[in-house]
Amino acid sequence: MASQSFSLASVETGPLFSLSFSLTILAWLIADITTRTQQGWVLFNEAIYLFNERKLWWSAAREFCEDLQSVLTSVENEAEQIFLESEVKAAKQDFWIGLYWRNGWKWADSREYEIKHWAANMPLDSADNRCGFLQNQCRVPTKCWGNLQCGEEKRFICKKRPDKRWYS
Repeated sequence: MASQSFSLASVETGPLFSLSFSLTILAWLIADITTRTQQGWVLFNEAIYLFNERKLWWSAAREFCEDLQSVLTSVENEAEQIFLESEVKAAKQDFWIGLYWRNGWKWADSREYEIKHWAANMPLDSADNRCGFLQNQCRVPTKCWGNLQCGEEKRFICKKRPDKRWYS
């Protein structure tokens, strides 16, 4: 019996293979999102969010999100801010977001700090108040950010994008 060798060069690499591979990846991503929404993740635009019921201090919340291959949420635009506010208001709790102070305000996911939704008289200037949260009761819509000591315990919001950056 003759021995046959196999090499990657013999694998079909044409358009049909490429389409099949893309559909397989898409099906995997849809299955992942479906599973996560069944676990309490909420889909909005191009990301899924977990409004965690546990109360942790800010750095523990950040680590918890990272363990789920997600990040403590940033806010990228007005629509996302409005979505987050409505979820937080419905939960009737304040939630940590990925905003923190280190020689200026920064996002935990390294996004640019451009959009600002601070509540009146915020941020507090104290050196102790270095972590951002989303208030469940704010007087002015889209102006609901506050800042507190990072050691306070609050619920928190994890955010995950269904793309290769969040999968290992």
